[in-house]
Amino acid sequence: MRASLTLRSLLLAAFVIFGCATGQSTAFVTAEVRGATVYLEALELGRALGVVAHADGHVLTWRGFNGPVTLFAGSADALVQFPGDAGTTDVALAAPVLQREGSWYVPLDALPLFGVEVPPFTGRLTHLPLPNGSELGLRYREDAPAVPAPRVTGRASWELAQAPLAGVRFFDGEGASLLLVDLALVPLAEPSLTSEVDRAIDRARESGGDHVLLLLVTAVDELPWDPTIRFRQDGRALEVSTPYRLLVEAGQEGAVSPSEPVLGAVLLPPAFSLYREMEVEWAGVSAVVRFRQ
Repeated sequence: MRASLTLRSLLLAAFVIFGCATGQSTAFVTAEVRGATVYLEALELGRALGVVAHADGHVLTWRGFNGPVTLFAGSADALVQFPGDAGTTDVALAAPVLQREGSWYVPLDALPLFGVEVPPFTGRLTHLPLPNGSELGLRYREDAPAVPAPRVTGRASWELAQAPLAGVRFFDGEGASLLLVDLALVPLAEPSLTSEVDRAIDRARESGGDHVLLLLVTAVDELPWDPTIRFRQDGRALEVSTPYRLLVEAGQEGAVSPSEPVLGAVLLPPAFSLYREMEVEWAGVSAVVRFRQ
């Protein structure tokens, strides 16, 4: 690949994009009730928010925007490092964290530590508002079969990315989606990423001034994805595919799953203008996109 982009830059940017991407379609997280306590599955919640939740034995580490949180299976104690603090703080939860068959369940009062506020409610909580403005549905274990799975239309389609980002999201009709956005606009959604994004773009410019598009592929199941994207503008045509102008930094080339999204970048030559409409094609679907206004 003609430009070497930092994995850290792309991962940080993807935290913002992943949240926006999941906000465009209905998503669910598993919940269950134990006595008077409602539990949510932490790993599913992490994927919905686009943050890293890593389990190692009986320890779960959540690395979100508000700082790291460490949880312990069977314990109601959580170690939290709040922004600006040099050390960690011991926080007591209302109920112990549960670990079962590879899943981690946390009580609702743990969610503010993850940056998610729990709304006041009476009866059974059915939806959880997320920081990006979307909602996450709760799928309780005892009635999980009655809740519809994420929508798969059976036909490929596309939609424009949500402001302040600019780009396009494709759906292949089988359950996989591919999101392309202008990396330079990511700081508008998350100003703290400005320096990271600038470094990634500077590295791309060292190789000839290429425009950098952030690529994110997600899926509702373990599925293949097509690593070929076509661009057309003003009589110019370009096909990118790994390893030519399409860099996969995380995940697998040609394969994607809910637990392993694909993260990468597309390098678009400077002859293509992001300020004018261009035709972008993926998975047999064409969209007309303007990456900058």
